[in-house]
Amino acid sequence: MEENNFWFTDRSNAIWYFALITVLLIPLVVLWLL
Repeated sequence: MEENNFWFTDRSNAIWYFALITVLLIPLVVLWLL
């Protein structure tokens, strides 16, 4: 449980995952809108 707690409490990792998801989703949204 400590490892899982670490991922949620670490802000830098959360920002990294959010950025990766955004970069991956933008092309899909653009293609879908086209």
